[in-house]
Amino acid sequence: MPQYSVDSVVFDSVASGVNKQLAAACASAAIHGIFLILFVLGVTSLRNHTTARKLLLRASWVFYTCATYWVQGRPWDTEFAVYEWLVMVEGLLFAVNNALADTFFLYRCFIIWNRQKLVLIPPFLAIAATLVTGILASVLNPNRIVIFDINPDVPYGLGLGTNLLLLILIGGRLWRARGEAGHLQAHRVHVELWSRYTFALSVVIESGAVYLAAAAFLIAAGEGADNPQGTAYQVAFGITQQVINIAPMMTVVRVGMRHNGWRTLSIGKDDGHSDPRSGPNKDVNIQPQRDASPELELSERPFASCPTDSFLV
Repeated sequence: MPQYSVDSVVFDSVASGVNKQLAAACASAAIHGIFLILFVLGVTSLRNHTTARKLLLRASWVFYTCATYWVQGRPWDTEFAVYEWLVMVEGLLFAVNNALADTFFLYRCFIIWNRQKLVLIPPFLAIAATLVTGILASVLNPNRIVIFDINPDVPYGLGLGTNLLLLILIGGRLWRARGEAGHLQAHRVHVELWSRYTFALSVVIESGAVYLAAAAFLIAAGEGADNPQGTAYQVAFGITQQVINIAPMMTVVRVGMRHNGWRTLSIGKDDGHSDPRSGPNKDVNIQPQRDASPELELSERPFASCPTDSFLV
């Protein structure tokens, strides 16, 4: 029987591609577990479906669909032409997914700035530029359409800049309102508004910092590796696929828990009157009640054009 020898180079590209996609899929699946926890917490905490919270609930399902899609990874095909189309579709979906997440934060910016459309122009243009460059970087592949090549770091860099801009707009607005709340003389007004602004500011900083860190990691992985499409880059890309959905879900969870969370009441602790016959001390969870105090008058609100109630819907 004749025997044939095949150079291992023939299989190197396929084996390398499989290893890269496996690494990306594993990284994406691991981070997807975090997203699932946030998704369950967010959906259950939004059980009181007011009109505004329905928007958050729908957004949660959109991000769930996107995040779940990325877990499957990318099928590897030995036909290079088919593989190129898969790469293109993956890039298009990533650009759209990123635009959806940015639009979510753009809406929050719109609410924080009291629906002032002029303020939205810079971040809207940045989101549009990120989406367009992401699509072009996916479609205008030099191996298929020889027109021009766009460095993949361009849309990633624009995405990082877009979220930094949104973070500054929203965080700066809340920071100023929080500072003005400290000058109020009425203690009840001061405490209530300070708490609201502090909470809203923490939500913005947390979700924004997570996305910015992921985007910076992705760019660094692409620039620092000898092969821009190497394993390190693929792992970073798999993580970022999930993080762009985790960041808005963090906002949904915090908002939902703010309205429907539980606080812990310690019974028999540090009050000096615990009954030793009552057994060991325990924590009892009770549902928080709405603030029975009347709504603050507009004239009492510092920075009255910054509606935190709308931000926390």
